Amino acid sequence: MLKAKAGGGGNCFLMMQDGQVYGPMGSELTLKYSARSEDPELISMAKKAGLSVGTLNRLISLCRRLDTRALTAAQLAEGFGITLRSARRIMAALEKYELATIVGEEQPVGRGRPRQIYALHIDGFF
Repeated sequence: MLKAKAGGGGNCFLMMQDGQVYGPMGSELTLKYSARSEDPELISMAKKAGLSVGTLNRLISLCRRLDTRALTAAQLAEGFGITLRSARRIMAALEKYELATIVGEEQPVGRGRPRQIYALHIDGFF
């Protein structure tokens, strides 16, 4: 309930008893991910980067949905429904701990500085 309320705009998330999360429902980018994990490697990666296991699972789900292993902070922000600043923090944490590297950049339409494209190195989960 709190997750849907924080998203605003009538978002709806479904959380199953086994920890699977589906949402936001009715969105083009509805994701399916687990809020928990028993995988020691994934738990280690999450602790290393200072992120939750749920965030990493959500990131993996977003990449699967977009059919890519490389994305920008803007794509992450849109997919997660968070601010661009929060998305940049997540990507910076992943880069700092070598779970992502900058592989290129794209120029946004119109004005603005180029967006960095990050390749994710969360092997074995895609």
